[in-house]
Amino acid sequence: MRRAQHAGSTAAAAAGASGSSSGQEEAWGDGLYACPAFKANGGVLSISNFFSQVDFSAVVADCEALAKRAQPERNSLAKGRMIAAVPQGGTIAGAVLSEAVCTRVGRKVGRQLLAGDYPVELRIYRPGSYMEWHVDDVMYSEPQYEMIYTVTNTTDSLTQWIDASGATVSHWPEPNSLICVRAGGALHQVTRVGRGERIIIKFILTPTLEKGAMFHEYLTTLNPFA
Repeated sequence: MRRAQHAGSTAAAAAGASGSSSGQEEAWGDGLYACPAFKANGGVLSISNFFSQVDFSAVVADCEALAKRAQPERNSLAKGRMIAAVPQGGTIAGAVLSEAVCTRVGRKVGRQLLAGDYPVELRIYRPGSYMEWHVDDVMYSEPQYEMIYTVTNTTDSLTQWIDASGATVSHWPEPNSLICVRAGGALHQVTRVGRGERIIIKFILTPTLEKGAMFHEYLTTLNPFA
């Protein structure tokens, strides 16, 4: 969930809001400790080889079938991106919203996390598509953690963000990898695709299910399927 900004004018502010980029760990709201990489990246974390090969293969198979029903995304900063609703209770939602995933990611970011109750989405980047520099809107009473799980990727596109020092980080998300972004934090974008295709699963983990005003805004005015 996003609001547009410009990288050059907001990098310093993003760095200040993210806290120190030193190697020291810092206790967050639950008395847990965020890993140094998450802090240094300004509230962004990348995890490779996220699922086992068995689970990964099952997710890929379901995503390839679901991708055939994707439609153009609306009300979004993303341009040219396709979207499909992920069925509740299916293989994909069951995998990404599992207690094991909440625990694993929570240990990295230093919070006890719950599966978010905002709908899980499949998104597709194809040639010409991209997403502008933006900061994710806070949808709950505390900032949620926006999860981008890359299923397949043959593109030349990069995910970029402004880290805690104000530097731009460029990252090519490999298949079976997860990017976690703390809402209200790091400025980030997806560069324009020149070739290939990238299929991702977007879902939310959150320390609380108490809603903020933006949660309802994204289900109504900013609904990507409207």
